Amino acid sequence: DLHYPLRRQRQMCIRDRDVDSALRFLSSIVYHQGVFEQSYALLLQKREYFNDPLVYNSLVLAKQQRLRILREKFKLKVSDSRTLFGILDETGVLKENEIFVKITSNRQDIVVKGEVIITRSPTLHPGDVRKVTAVDKPNLHNYPNCIVFSQKGVRPLTDQISGGDLDGDRYWVCWDTQFVQNITPIDPPHHAPYNISKNSKFKDIKDVILSDSNTFFSRQTLNAIKAPMFYDCAAVGVLSNLYCYWSDIRGPRSSQCEELHKLINKALDAPKTGQTIVIPKKLQTLQRPIYLKKSFKAEESMLYINIPDSIRCKIYNRLTEELE
Repeated sequence: DLHYPLRRQRQMCIRDRDVDSALRFLSSIVYHQGVFEQSYALLLQKREYFNDPLVYNSLVLAKQQRLRILREKFKLKVSDSRTLFGILDETGVLKENEIFVKITSNRQDIVVKGEVIITRSPTLHPGDVRKVTAVDKPNLHNYPNCIVFSQKGVRPLTDQISGGDLDGDRYWVCWDTQFVQNITPIDPPHHAPYNISKNSKFKDIKDVILSDSNTFFSRQTLNAIKAPMFYDCAAVGVLSNLYCYWSDIRGPRSSQCEELHKLINKALDAPKTGQTIVIPKKLQTLQRPIYLKKSFKAEESMLYINIPDSIRCKIYNRLTEELE
């Protein structure tokens, strides 16, 4: 059910004249301030205040704000999931394709057990989503609210997830059965090592950072402005938008998405490698999915289209109808 995440998100929104839903909705707003905080306090004090114009209008405003953020940012809340930092199992008790996750929820410690899916942002290749087993290991109970990865295996699990590592990367782990059961993992992509033409010395780094820093960093920006086909680290946003278009039109396993996936990885490392990213003409298009149209900064040169088979376009249109 592709609409499952949206349905879960909509359950957080208020229903007409439902005080319990209103309380749950207001309590889910992290930024309790101003009129939302006042309305929440009034409802807790006396349920009859629901009919008060101030309270009801603030609920309607909060709902519209939540739906607008959902439409613009497309952040769907999944209750049985967490975004956590990854660390290494130094004790060696975890086997290959095993992880340990202990979270704190409502002041209670919960150890996740069973089959889970794990990935990290950006997830551009279907193989970046891995299905592993979460196990309970008493030796690791001192590591709450993080993901403990096994040190065993031919290839680290973190490297299989979008080429991640354990130097501060955050990973998304989900144990919601509706997600886990519908994921069929495929082999992760292999990232070829970069060929460096010469050995870098401290003097090379010093020359770039100190003596030539203005020229180096201004070139990154000028390439993105003067030559639309050539980008450096500034290409990530353009490539990501192209990826959204081609994945909706041809699917994430298409040759276009495969090529864009490699280009995005190069663009992310461009500040370190100094590579210039060339976007092939066959991948360039002025068309964009309609959900990329931001109300506050829509680009006039782009043609925003509605793609019938795109689940994100369907959700965008549904939310737009509710906001009208």
